[in-house]
Amino acid sequence: MHNKAVDVTDEYIVNSMVNNGEIIYDDNFKKELSHEEVIVAKYIHQVLGGDIKLLWHKNYCDEGSPDYVWNGRLWELKTPSELSNVPWQTRKAISQISKTLHGTMQDKQGGIIFDCVNMDDVQRVIDKVIEDISDPRSKYITGDIFFLKDGKFIVIHPIK
Repeated sequence: MHNKAVDVTDEYIVNSMVNNGEIIYDDNFKKELSHEEVIVAKYIHQVLGGDIKLLWHKNYCDEGSPDYVWNGRLWELKTPSELSNVPWQTRKAISQISKTLHGTMQDKQGGIIFDCVNMDDVQRVIDKVIEDISDPRSKYITGDIFFLKDGKFIVIHPIK
């Protein structure tokens, strides 16, 4: 099954709280090791606003935890560098945001943010992700998928 991306960016913009809320850092968060996560968090805050907490994965589990809690929901950032890695990164992100953080974030899935800074053809990344999440064998999550390129939202696709 292959679906086209549905751009719901306008819905986020209409409901945005530009620069409202705050960005906070988890205990032991290492900004120097998480430069990209910090940049994307600042962009989201600037454009959409809200409360964003950057998580330090070692505080939660060894297998990896989501990168953010944004407005009470879990979000994972992925930065593909090759199209062949996109399905693995999608499955890994789904696994990370499907977890609960010591049982405190149950049913608080937000989604996945793909920063396509290293990819020339963003549409191929979008198509690959949509194909992967449309596969009936794919683990189900709720939420949205953001695609960024050159520091701007390209499309936000709802996961239904």
